Amino acid sequence: MVAINNRKRLSRNRKKNAQGRFISKQTNTQESDKEKIKEDWELLGLTSDDMKNVCRKLNLSWKKGADSGLRGVYQKDSRTTKCCQGKSDKSNSVSNVTSHSILSFSGFEVQKKSTTNCEERIKKEQQKTAMQLKMQQSLNTISLQISPKISSQSIFNAQSSYNICRLQCVHHFLTYSLQGMNKTQASAKAANELWSNPSSYRPYIIQAWAKEYINFGFISPHRQGKHAKRSSLLNDEDVARKGYKYRANKKDVYFDGHERTDVVEYRNEWSKRMMEYKKLMKDFTEGSIIEPNLEPNQQEHVLVTQDECTFYSNDSKRDMWLMEGENLLLKKNPGMSIMVSEFQCPCHGTMRIKGWTSRKLFCAGQNRDGYWDHQDLLKQLQEDVIPLFESLHPNAKGIFIFDQSSNHGAYANNALVASRMPLGPKPADEMEPFKFKDTTYIRDEELHVQAMYIKKDIIQERKNGKSKLKKIIYFKGIQKILEERGLWMEQDPYRQGKKWRLSCNDDEKPDHKCCARHLLANQPDFKKQKSALQETVEQNHVFEMYPKFHCETNWIERYWSYAKKEARANCDYSFKSLQKNVDKFLDSAGDIKRIQNYYNRCWRYIEAYSLGMDAIQAMDEVKRFLRRVKAHRKIPEHM
Repeated sequence: MVAINNRKRLSRNRKKNAQGRFISKQTNTQESDKEKIKEDWELLGLTSDDMKNVCRKLNLSWKKGADSGLRGVYQKDSRTTKCCQGKSDKSNSVSNVTSHSILSFSGFEVQKKSTTNCEERIKKEQQKTAMQLKMQQSLNTISLQISPKISSQSIFNAQSSYNICRLQCVHHFLTYSLQGMNKTQASAKAANELWSNPSSYRPYIIQAWAKEYINFGFISPHRQGKHAKRSSLLNDEDVARKGYKYRANKKDVYFDGHERTDVVEYRNEWSKRMMEYKKLMKDFTEGSIIEPNLEPNQQEHVLVTQDECTFYSNDSKRDMWLMEGENLLLKKNPGMSIMVSEFQCPCHGTMRIKGWTSRKLFCAGQNRDGYWDHQDLLKQLQEDVIPLFESLHPNAKGIFIFDQSSNHGAYANNALVASRMPLGPKPADEMEPFKFKDTTYIRDEELHVQAMYIKKDIIQERKNGKSKLKKIIYFKGIQKILEERGLWMEQDPYRQGKKWRLSCNDDEKPDHKCCARHLLANQPDFKKQKSALQETVEQNHVFEMYPKFHCETNWIERYWSYAKKEARANCDYSFKSLQKNVDKFLDSAGDIKRIQNYYNRCWRYIEAYSLGMDAIQAMDEVKRFLRRVKAHRKIPEHM
C-alpha cells in the first residue's frame, strides 16, 4: 500500500459536513476578549484622570506635521495586483464578450431569440423550397445547353469537350440533389459517372461549378495553362462589358465623332431630305427595277456619289499559304501610286459612253501630275461627269453627293471670302489668283450694288524725265467696303483707346465686332457664299454632302474595298503592271448587280438614321434586313 502524503493526512483529520465538504474553524470570541492586551498606564494602576493631569502639567500638545518623517501606510494595490487585473480585463474584453465586465455596463442586454423553434423550422423549409426551385430552373437551362444541335454553326459544336463535361457534371449533380441526395453524395456520384479516373478533388469542384451556375447562369472559363499569374487589362471582364475588343483596325463605321452633337443634328436633317429624294428615285430589288410614281410636274431623281481612292504598286494581300518556316519578303514601302476619282450612279455604276467615262486616273506627287485639288475635281465635273449624266439620264435631276473633305468645300477664286481680303487698297495684279465678284447689300431698306474694285490714276515717271498717266485697278480693301455699308468703326469696342484691327486671331464675339474680318464675314451676302462645287452642280442639279464620319452611307466605299482585294490578289510589285491593270480591277468590282446591292444597303442605313436611330441601332437594323432564309420550310429569323 502506498504511503499517503502530508496533504492527504491533513485532509483526513479535518472535519466534514453531511455533504462531504470541509468545515471551517470557529473562533472563540470569549477567549479573545479575555486575552485582550492592556495599556501601560493601566498596568501601573493609574486612572485616566491621572493621565490627563500629567499632560496638563507638562503642557504637551500635538505638533502639526510631526509624523511627516515617518513612512506612511501603503493603502493602494501593489504593482503585481495591478498587472494581473489589467491582463484579466483585457482577456475579458477580447475573448469573452458576455463576461461580467461587459454585462456590468448600463444599458447592455443579452438579445433574446426573436423567433421560436417552430418559426425557424418554417423559415428553413421555405429557404429549402426556394433553393430547390432555383436548382430546377438551372437544371432546365443547362439541359438545353448540353442537348446536341444538328447544325454546323451551333455554339455547342464550338465548345471544348472539357466545357461540355463540366456542364454535364452540373446537370447530374442538380438531378441527384433534387432526388433527395445531399450535396456530398450527389457530387460524388456525378464524378464517378462522368470521369473514368477517380479523384477526391472532383466532387468538391463539381459543387463549386453548380453553385456558380445557380448564382450566375454560367461557369467561368477554364484558366489552366493560360498564364493566370500574368494579369492583363485585356483579360478584365469590365473591358469587354464596356465594348472594347482587340481586333484589326478595319474601315467600317467611325465611332470617334460619329455621335457628336453637331454631327447628329446634321445627320437627322440630311437623312430626312434624302428620304424625300428617294420617293422620286427608282428602286433596284432582286434584279428588278421599280419606277417611281411621278406627278405631271415632277422630275425623276438619280443619286450620284463621288469619292477618291489610291492604289499602290506594292500593296499585296496580307494572308497567304506558306510552308512551316517559310517567310515571304515583302516590300518595305507602298511604292508608286495611282489615285482614282470616280462618280457612280446605281443604274450604270461607272457612267460611260464608249471610251468616255466618269473615272479619272491621277498620278499624284512632285514631278508627276502634281497634287489633286478642287480645281481638278471641278474640271472633271464640268467636262466629263455632268455631260455624261445628262446624256445617260435625259430629263432627270441628279443628286450629286460628296463627303465633307476640305477639298470639296473650297471656294472659287471669285468668291466673297473675307479671309482673303486685305484691310486697305491693293493693286489687283498683286491679288492674283483672286478676283472678287461684285455683290449687293441692303441699307436703309434699299438694295445697293457694290463693286470690289476701283480705278486709280497713277502718274509714272519715265527714264527720260517725262511722266505718264496710267490707270491701275485696285481692290478696295475691307475698310472701304465697310465704310460704304456704314459699318466701319475707328475705335476697337473691346480694346479701349486702340484702333479697330483687321483680324483678332481669336474666336469671334457674339456681335461679330471683335475685328473687321469677322464683321464682314457675317454680312448676309458673304454668309450665302457657296463652294465652287456647289455653285457648279446647282446650276441644273442638287448638291448634297454626306455627314462627317458616315462612310457607311456611301456605297462607293465598298466598291473600293472589292477593287483593292482584286489588286492585292494580282499584285506583282511593279508600277507598270498596276498602271496597266487598275482599270481592269475597277471594272471587275463595278458589276452592276454588286453596285446595286451596295446601294440598297446604304439606303437602309439612311432610313434608320431618318428614324432617329444611333449608330449601334442602325447597324442592328441593317443586319436584320440582311438575314436570309437558310433552309426551306423555315420562317426567316427576323419575322
